[in-house]
Amino acid sequence: MDMIIDHLHSDHLALMACTIACRGWLPSSRSRLFHSLTLHQNTSQSFLRLLKSPFTTIPPYVRSLRIFGSKHWQGLRSGWVDGTLPHLTCFVGVRSLWLSAVCWDDLGAESRNALISFQQVTQLSFFKTPFTFDSLVDLLCSYPLLEYIRFKEFWPRKSWDSTTKSLPASLRHLDLGSFSKEVLMDSLVSCHSACAVDTVYLSSITVHEIPPIAAFLRNLGHNLHHLRIDLFTTWGVKIGIPILFASPSLNGVVSSEPSYGIIDLVHNDQLRSIRLCDLIHDTETRSPDQIAGILSRIVSDHMELVELAICGPIDLIDWWSIGEVFAKPQFATLSSIRITVSGLTPQDVAGVVRKALPDCDARGILDFPTSFHSS
Repeated sequence: MDMIIDHLHSDHLALMACTIACRGWLPSSRSRLFHSLTLHQNTSQSFLRLLKSPFTTIPPYVRSLRIFGSKHWQGLRSGWVDGTLPHLTCFVGVRSLWLSAVCWDDLGAESRNALISFQQVTQLSFFKTPFTFDSLVDLLCSYPLLEYIRFKEFWPRKSWDSTTKSLPASLRHLDLGSFSKEVLMDSLVSCHSACAVDTVYLSSITVHEIPPIAAFLRNLGHNLHHLRIDLFTTWGVKIGIPILFASPSLNGVVSSEPSYGIIDLVHNDQLRSIRLCDLIHDTETRSPDQIAGILSRIVSDHMELVELAICGPIDLIDWWSIGEVFAKPQFATLSSIRITVSGLTPQDVAGVVRKALPDCDARGILDFPTSFHSS
């Protein structure tokens, strides 16, 4: 019966029917029904009244808690959060916590203690949430089981300095989205415990963020196992491979030649997977060996997965050079090469790539999914 109820996890009406159909189905139905809880200003008061009821059954089942402090991106109006958080300490089973437009400096001691009370948290996400680095690390270190941190449109306070504080030893996954990353990356480089991180997802990269990102990846060294880079920014400006992997010139201007000198993967000798999303091929400035140039920088002999999501004409890609790279010893352990091209069906992509990479095709490692994998 648990398998049937699990199949209904997104059908709330069916789950509610299950709770009254059989007493034995109650725990399973409630664990799916109350698994995820989202709070914002318009619903907070009515929810608190429900939570204070002596008949409430919600707290033991909540595993994911999302708090949206404000609907207005122009400013933070999250005063209601400070009055709500102290009532949420009963959610002792929360594993995933999402804070959106919640300003740490505006929270009182009781609200901060309430956030810290979620000791089972393994995943933490921030969206438009201002922090100083010290206060951020203090919060992160409050969660001894923390494994995953996501920053999306994160707002670091300007007074970020180098710190000797350590991040949680359990931290393994960093997802760094569309925000100014320079200050955060510089601080993470000075925080030696960040070297335990083995998975990094970088998106919306700007030119100014490349040097601190490169330093951070070098700092991770052999601990880095999985890397994804999304080259499309939220402002619609695309950072091409030559810029991302180019060397800065003597006058400080980034060279347009694809010398691949800034983000260098030679230090990450335990890398297992690399995902490159929104690879750009501009007919005027492209270099035909861009993708091969990046892949050739990989020295790890533990590679299992390469994913390429390409934006641009498929015939502009130097597949012969890519095939030469995949024939090198460090790619002998590859179990999958996943390729998508915008505007083309998987069948169209397969028709071109299978002919261009016959050795990879013979190994049975080519895969042409309908969309780029997000995991």
